[in-house]
Amino acid sequence: MKKIFFALLMIPFTFNYLYSQNNSNEDEIINLSKLKWEWMAEKNIEELEKLFHEKSVFVHMGGSWGKVEEINIIKSGGIWYKKTEIHNVSVKLIDNTAILLN
Repeated sequence: MKKIFFALLMIPFTFNYLYSQNNSNEDEIINLSKLKWEWMAEKNIEELEKLFHEKSVFVHMGGSWGKVEEINIIKSGGIWYKKTEIHNVSVKLIDNTAILLN
């Protein structure tokens, strides 16, 4: 009987640990996204090149393109994110992939 009680007692702690671990990962993704917006406003190409994956795709109202084109557009000032206000943020973690919408 004590073993069953102990096992039932441990379940909430396990869920709490897993939930807090997910929150930590979500917070890390959100903070990295905030940095990305700062780097784009500062035209910090060095950090953006490290962040953007080689196969990344960027979708804008005027079209879509890859990493090299996005970096060149930011560098040239073709698109300049001077100030960005984020109103809503959501993160969904699936295995080792994070999907961030903001």
